[in-house]
Amino acid sequence: MKDKVIYIVIGVLILLIIGQGLYFRYQLNQNRKVFEKGITTLKDSIQAIDSRQVKIIEDAKKNTTKASKDKKAINDKQKQDEKDIDNSTISDRDIADFLSR
Repeated sequence: MKDKVIYIVIGVLILLIIGQGLYFRYQLNQNRKVFEKGITTLKDSIQAIDSRQVKIIEDAKKNTTKASKDKKAINDKQKQDEKDIDNSTISDRDIADFLSR
């Protein structure tokens, strides 16, 4: 009888150890799934931010190029106007007529 009780106690302890191992493995698997979801969410967020940054950089390059072209056009126009003024023959009488209007 004493031997049977010892075998039963040892069996129960073995079952508890096996059950505890299975429970911890289950908990670890659940935590891994939550962690993988979090990593996937972070990865998607980083990709979205990267694509937005690429668009912002491209827009900035376009705007810089456009501004540079506009500035060059303005400078060219100003130089041409200066040349036109230098090459024109405006008399004092023309200036007086213009100012009298």
